[in-house]
Amino acid sequence: MSPDGSWVHCYRCGWSGSRQFFEKTTGIKINFEFSSKIELPCLDEFIIDEGVPVARSKKAYSYLQSRNAVDYAILNKWKCTPEKIIIPVCQYGTCVGSVSRYYEGLLRYKFSDGFKSALLMFNFDNARYRSIIILNEGVFDVISTSKALPFCGVVGLFGKHLSCYNATRIRMLNPKEIVIMLDSPKKDTEIKKSVSKISLSLCGMHVSVATLQDGDPNESSISEIQRAFNNRRSMY
Repeated sequence: MSPDGSWVHCYRCGWSGSRQFFEKTTGIKINFEFSSKIELPCLDEFIIDEGVPVARSKKAYSYLQSRNAVDYAILNKWKCTPEKIIIPVCQYGTCVGSVSRYYEGLLRYKFSDGFKSALLMFNFDNARYRSIIILNEGVFDVISTSKALPFCGVVGLFGKHLSCYNATRIRMLNPKEIVIMLDSPKKDTEIKKSVSKISLSLCGMHVSVATLQDGDPNESSISEIQRAFNNRRSMY
């Protein structure tokens, strides 16, 4: 049901429409109350006590340059070690965890101990008060999309799943439109399933899908991201 209670969707049969029409034609009263208030969990401040600023490492600087993220990393005080780049994750101005990106090896990303990915989104603070919010998968996707579409709020889901808690947090921002921009179907053949699940968790909102031709946002040029955004398809 939509937050105002006027629109309903059945996950079993797929029917969507007016709550008033449904109750009038079926005689079934829907007794369900949507709460727009959620209790924010208390997340302890996380101190990154290892590494040096990325600007002091040639290896880190070169890597970030290849990912089009040097300016963002320096501005947000990312750190690094000889093996990895340490990316702080903040909520309401406080660092509550980190994601490490390793330069080499099978292990590419590692969350800090106790990291609650179901409760956090990357860059969420900067997406508040924006009329359009774009959902990306990863950290570097968010940076590239933010540069291509600076008027939008862009958040990273740390994957292809949107938890119920984070879906409610997005609803509370009350954006005019939510745009899902994940990896291209050419890169991930199962991406349509992920898009469908995310869109269902946001039913009742104005949700659109922007599809990239190849790769992910971080692998795409500014013009390719803008083209996907301009050609986005409305789902609700």
